[in-house]
Formats: sequence, structure tokens, C-alpha cells
Amino acid sequence: MIRDVDTVLEKVLRKSIAPSVAISFSSAEVTTSPTVRCILFDIREALRYRDETPRYLPDTEISTLRKLPPVRMDLAYLIFAESADVRDEHDLLSQVLRALYSTPFVEGDSLEGLLKEEGTGRVQIEVSQLDHRSHEQPERIFSALGLPLRPAVWAVLTASFEPYQTEVIKVVRHALASLGVLQPDGSVKVGSVSSVQVSVAGVVQTKGMPVKCATVEATGHGMETATNEHGFFSFVGIPTRTVRLKIEHPDCLSQEIEVSVPPPGRVDLLKPLKIELVSRVDSGVLTVEIGTVAPTISYSGVVYYPDGKPAKAVLIRSGRRQTITDQSGTFELSGLPWGSPEPVAEVTGSCETPLVTENGRLTLKSI
Repeated sequence: MIRDVDTVLEKVLRKSIAPSVAISFSSAEVTTSPTVRCILFDIREALRYRDETPRYLPDTEISTLRKLPPVRMDLAYLIFAESADVRDEHDLLSQVLRALYSTPFVEGDSLEGLLKEEGTGRVQIEVSQLDHRSHEQPERIFSALGLPLRPAVWAVLTASFEPYQTEVIKVVRHALASLGVLQPDGSVKVGSVSSVQVSVAGVVQTKGMPVKCATVEATGHGMETATNEHGFFSFVGIPTRTVRLKIEHPDCLSQEIEVSVPPPGRVDLLKPLKIELVSRVDSGVLTVEIGTVAPTISYSGVVYYPDGKPAKAVLIRSGRRQTITDQSGTFELSGLPWGSPEPVAEVTGSCETPLVTENGRLTLKSI
């Protein structure tokens, strides 16, 4: 990257400096013609441009690319002229100033090497003033070069540097929910989103086909849910780092698995589950006959707040089974055991809230 910045600086200076004048980036190189020397003496991060926000770029249907922004670096150059006639040196410095001030930045096809290939943006050119940090004790720089103190131009070129590798991140499709607290006056106070997290999610299938109404229990937590028509299920707010799931369906052999629960705020670590159940008939342990399956019951509907607005992202529970209303306030609890209690809502900061019928629709009862 630094070599490419050198090349950019040389191309800018050549706009005003004749080909007969040498441009050197070394103080020790011996030349026989008038020379403009560009000595790189300071490299540091341009903190004023620091950006640590990662960028996410599309990759495939199941992954995305995570890339940190490039680091912006300030490269400070001491530029001075050498000639047999001091007035020629002054002319050369004037040409240097003309070239630098007429080119405040370089971008696109005018860049070189990695600066052009990586497409990290423009190179900014600044003629530094006396209050710039590159002017710190200039006599020491000349002394270190073994040269007498002389007139010089101090230029700072700011360029982007790519030190980070691009990471491949699995795509996690998830929903964010904010639970509301129903107030006595019927208003809704939004609860803390940070207290709600998707802990476990996945699909249940058999022979590659989704299994609807399979019971999924988070053992030891008193939590239970059922898969939807796509075989999908999820749990929120599991406090432990691991949980044991028990999956049951009348037509399939039950299965138990232990899965990891990501810590709060790390949805990127959530690994969607793909659970394959074995049909009882295919396993040879059961012959299904008409009338042997126990009757079930389902609850569904649209829930509203007392003010008439849809009750979205509210937890609905019937016994140990639970689900969350969608954006329109709709919910469904399917495949419940016969005799399961009528569903109630659980609102953050309050106890269970009954669902009552008002004006022909389900409404959260005011507390």
C-alpha cells in the first residue's frame, strides 16, 4: 500500500515538474540532475476517519460476508529540492506546491496497485500547516538525514489500508419482538427488547417433509410449543446456555436432543435446527388403525389491545404450550391435548392476562 501511495504522489508531482527533473524517495540516492526528494518520515492512523462498523455483503443464500471497514492512514512526506542554484530549488518548490494544491485528492483509475484493485476510495492530499503534527521538530528530521535545514513542503497523503480478512457468516433469519406492558388506563408501555431473545429455533420434518403440530418441549423449563405448517418452532427467553428438547408427534417416534443456547445479544451464534423424526409406521413398532389417535384441540384468533390496536409480539399460552402473535396480532396453538385450558396472554411486567371477547373479537383484559 505504501509503495502505491509513493507512486500516486510521483504522478501528481509530474503534472507540474519537467521530466528532466528527478523525483526520488531516498535521501541517499545520488543524482546528477536537479532533484525533488520526497522523504516519508511518519505513518499513523487517521483517527478522525476511524469507523469500526462492520459491513455485510451478499454471498450465497445461506451465508453473507462480514467485512470491517479499511483503516485510514496518514503518510507524512518531507518534500524538498536539490539543485546547483538555490533559485532553481525555489522554482521546483513552487511547482511542487502548484501540483499538490491543484490535486486535493486522487481516485478511480488514477490510483495504483492495491489502492485501485481493492477499491478502498480516494487518496486525499493535504499540504500541512505549522500546527500540523508533521511539523514536530523538523530540524531533527534533517539532522537524521544528514542534511542541513532547508525550505521544504510538508505533505500528508491519507489512504485506506485493508488489514482485515473477510469473514463468512451464516445467515440467520430471525424475528425481533418487543413485548408491551398493558397499563390500567388501556395504554401500552413498550418493554425492554434486550430481555427478549430467540434462544432456540428450527424445523421438524420426516422424510424431508415438514411435520405440523409436533410438540417440542424445553425440558426443565416448563416451556412447550408446537410446529406450524412449515414444521417451524422457536423458544424465547431460555436462561441457560444449554437446553434439552423433547420432540413428539403421534405418528412419529419421540426424540430428545441437547442444543446450545446463544448468550443475549448474540443472534449471530444461533444455529437453526433441522430435526428428522422417524415415522412410527416406518419403524415397524406401530400399526396405525382408524380411531386410535387421541382427539386434540386448537386455538387461534386475532388479539387486540383495549384501544383497538392489534396486539403484536405478545406471548400467548395454553398450559405449557406457547406462541407469539404476529404483526397483525394473529396466533395459533394447534394440536393441544383435549381439555387444554383456554389461552391467556403474558405481558411483560404483569401476570397472565385473560383474553375476553368484546365487540366480536379477542381483547386483552385491562389489569
